[in-house]
Amino acid sequence: MAKSNVRDIESLESLRVALLKLGTDWDPIVQSIRTTVQRADEYFSQDRVGYWRGQIQIAERKLNEAKDQLFQKRSAARASDRPPATEAVQRVHQSEKRLRLCQDKHHQARAIALEMSRHCDNLLGPLADVREHCESVLPEAAEQLKQLIIHLRRYAERGDGKSG
Repeated sequence: MAKSNVRDIESLESLRVALLKLGTDWDPIVQSIRTTVQRADEYFSQDRVGYWRGQIQIAERKLNEAKDQLFQKRSAARASDRPPATEAVQRVHQSEKRLRLCQDKHHQARAIALEMSRHCDNLLGPLADVREHCESVLPEAAEQLKQLIIHLRRYAERGDGKSG
């Protein structure tokens, strides 16, 4: 009969307990990472894009106000009655510049949001695999190891009974 060289079944039991603990310990970490990734995606895709969309609306409103003020300054009946419109012209130019800046930032924010979304999706897939391992693969491996330990203990008990 072939001889087995099983010496330390308790170390296998320790491995089984460690597998279960590993799955339990990793689960909240995986959930935390998942939440952080989702928040980052939301920040770039909604918060930043929405912020610059709002800034565009404000800049458009201020540009319209600046143009209205300029129009009012230039609308006097006689040229000699018109006050200088230098400041009003500057406000229009500044407002146009601010609007272009906001539009550029909004465009950049949308591009960054798309890239971040892609990166987040690329991370969430493997993270789901890790979570599956925590929830099912590791507990299943621990159960299979438990069954193997039971068989090894029975085998070891038979071996001890036959040799004595």
